[in-house]
Amino acid sequence: MTEPIGQHIVPRVYLKNFSTSIKKKDYFVDVFYKKQKGINIPRVNIKNICKINEFYTFDHSPSEIDKRWLEKYYANNIESHYNSIYNLLIDEKTEEITPEIKNKILRHIISQELRTPKIAQALNSLTDRTIDYVFNSHEQLGTEKKLYTEDGKLAYDWSEKSIDEAKTKNRNENRQISNIECISRLRGLVKLKFSYHIMVVKYNSPIGLISSDRPVYTSEPLYSPSCRISLPIDKYHMINLYPFIEDTDQNIILRIEHGKVASEQAVRILNISQLERAEHFVYGEKNDILKTIQDLDFLEKKQKQ
Repeated sequence: MTEPIGQHIVPRVYLKNFSTSIKKKDYFVDVFYKKQKGINIPRVNIKNICKINEFYTFDHSPSEIDKRWLEKYYANNIESHYNSIYNLLIDEKTEEITPEIKNKILRHIISQELRTPKIAQALNSLTDRTIDYVFNSHEQLGTEKKLYTEDGKLAYDWSEKSIDEAKTKNRNENRQISNIECISRLRGLVKLKFSYHIMVVKYNSPIGLISSDRPVYTSEPLYSPSCRISLPIDKYHMINLYPFIEDTDQNIILRIEHGKVASEQAVRILNISQLERAEHFVYGEKNDILKTIQDLDFLEKKQKQ
């Protein structure tokens, strides 16, 4: 049996810019495991975080290579460009970019929002409830363990399966459906957001930015014309995408640099947002993560008063 392969939902080319140490060619970050009991923040190789076994694998493809085409698509078409666009974004001398470079920037940020398990989890929540209903009806009323469409066609047949087997099968199908959906949405969303402006904000804060396994912030659903999108790209820089303002060239990179006091206030708020949004992993500098945990704890206690 082939050993499962862990596939990164946040690419290593992104993770390494939050590294706290480098040994030979390996990058390490301090990591808080959000669902653990207690607070323990070990230093971990970026190879071992923000990944899910076989998340991008398609079961029914004819060969091992074909099964993992999506992982290779991300590697070759998005991740391979990241180092060059990152260097442009943090280079204060870069004021204007080409449409081609802008396309690459948008593709990376939007794909990062899409490639996390959020869509699959939403589908799982829906199908799990449906399966619960079908199996409960079977036990209580003796109905079939089947689901039909409105026009009477058989949609699902769980006659030979336990409830756990049915859910496992459907979750696996949902994972593959959601991954196809993400790729099909990507091109349209990049086109939709191409008129957006790019702003890079630099923070001169004693507290560094942290990130997570869900690093992209969106103010509204992605398809909304007024949606603002943000992504920390290292400990000091945040990239923001926002709707077009007519009197500004949309190929210009707008830059803002905040002083120490304003930076610290903003970074603490942004880090709390990352901690709240994270599912499993929060990473960066240990002291910055600890400070964020303390800040969030303080806010939650204050809200309860």
